[in-house]
Amino acid sequence: MGERAGQDIHQLLCSSRSATTLQAYDRALESFRRWQKEQPHEREKDDLTSAAIFLAVRSRSVGSGSMATFISALAYERFGRKPEEAQKWAVLDEMVRGKKRMEGSTQQKFASPHEVETLLAASTTTGWPEWRTDRIRILLVLLFYGLLRISEALNLNKDDVREERKFWSFRIRRSKSDQGATGASIFIQKSVWFDSAFERSRMRTAGSLLLTNDRGDEWSANAASSEIKRRGGATHALEDGTETAAIQRRGRWRNPRSMNPYVSASVATQGGPARIPSDLCCFE
Repeated sequence: MGERAGQDIHQLLCSSRSATTLQAYDRALESFRRWQKEQPHEREKDDLTSAAIFLAVRSRSVGSGSMATFISALAYERFGRKPEEAQKWAVLDEMVRGKKRMEGSTQQKFASPHEVETLLAASTTTGWPEWRTDRIRILLVLLFYGLLRISEALNLNKDDVREERKFWSFRIRRSKSDQGATGASIFIQKSVWFDSAFERSRMRTAGSLLLTNDRGDEWSANAASSEIKRRGGATHALEDGTETAAIQRRGRWRNPRSMNPYVSASVATQGGPARIPSDLCCFE
């Protein structure tokens, strides 16, 4: 027909998902492609077969939601699910369902303030090099008190941090629930031990990342599990008197409902014990 509408088609397809969804897709696919490029080379021959292996490995450290996001991202990148690939897609879907069932039978774990404080104190007696002790202390603070996701913490650049008079400001460039793709910031109170660890980490390597491995390269997200600390941090903040709306903003949850799995049942988070009549005389 001689008509060209490639650019229009591209714009319509890109507009079919929100900016936040596309960001999540990009992150999921970026992680997959990076994994594929590692040996062996057979991983790059068949995306769907590789995806099944990738999901199996990832299922050890992520939940069913992250697994489902990856499958959606892969389908979006491949312009849908082709009929001849139905069996392979079915395998991927079943893996997500299996993970959901496993999650339903697994009790949520919440780190307590005492456990985090014990870890922070014990980090000085491990015999680790100073850079590693500094790194774990900074990470624990960011996850438990700052309510960062592990991916957000490991993607922080040195220039994302600004020092104020009484606190540190951490700029998160890519936030999971950031519809406008404008980023977010969290603020952590200054403390002598944290300030010292942070300054040493910032000066230690010439690279841009704040938290790195011993070579100054990107630190693997598999090195730590963040959700236990993040859940515990949200509960601790509520019990400490912080308003729900403030915790929601700090942790960048889309709404209070999405924050619910991160709050443990306790007297404080239930608004105190249920009240009963103090005197029965009025009922007699």
